[in-house]
Amino acid sequence: MDMDHHVEQAKGSEFVLVLNSGSSSIKFQVLDPQQGALEAPFISGIVEKIGEPSGHIKISTTTTKMEDTRPILSHSVGLERAFGMMTLLGVGPKT
Repeated sequence: MDMDHHVEQAKGSEFVLVLNSGSSSIKFQVLDPQQGALEAPFISGIVEKIGEPSGHIKISTTTTKMEDTRPILSHSVGLERAFGMMTLLGVGPKT
């Protein structure tokens, strides 16, 4: 299932969050709609092995990569952790 959500950057620019959620993983990208289709995503990542003992989250920005390996009990826990990691990188959603 794909869902589009808007994420706001600190400067007030609008970005689009694209989610692809499967039974045990979530893939995502944050895109700048002002950029061309061939431009690299602003942020991309994956939450893997949801519900398994060795969950894994990988996030990449245009300049930085971050990873976390520990159990991920549910999709909502995985997204919460991914958003927290994005916030640590200074590119997370506003609450």
